[in-house]
Amino acid sequence: MFAEVLFLLYVGHLLADYPFQTDHQAAHEAGPGRRGWAANASHAAVHVAVCALLLAVGSLVLGWRLPVLPTPAGGTVRVTARLFGRSTVTCTCGFTRTLPDRNADALANRHAGSCRRGTPDRARRAAPGSIGTQR
Repeated sequence: MFAEVLFLLYVGHLLADYPFQTDHQAAHEAGPGRRGWAANASHAAVHVAVCALLLAVGSLVLGWRLPVLPTPAGGTVRVTARLFGRSTVTCTCGFTRTLPDRNADALANRHAGSCRRGTPDRARRAAPGSIGTQR
């Protein structure tokens, strides 16, 4: 996967530096003051947009499995420890399961869509001596 990412970023860099760079950006990006900064910032934005687009298309075409999924409650679900055909799915809410690789991504997607906690139960408990109830 590293070689594919490197190749896509290199192609994105070349596209952003040559066909997608305007004459104004090329002439003023090294200049002083606000005009130079604006030209440089717009050129950098073109780099980010082109590289992000290529990485998104590359992930779809090459079938990359992205390791981090956001949950509705603001937590994250990760699929890690892919070893000997087994993966571990963990969430910031404390959910952890180890299962065969073929089931891990489906479970991660299901949990990411249904997790409403986002933070571990113990982190949400009231501190000792505070007003509130312990679970």
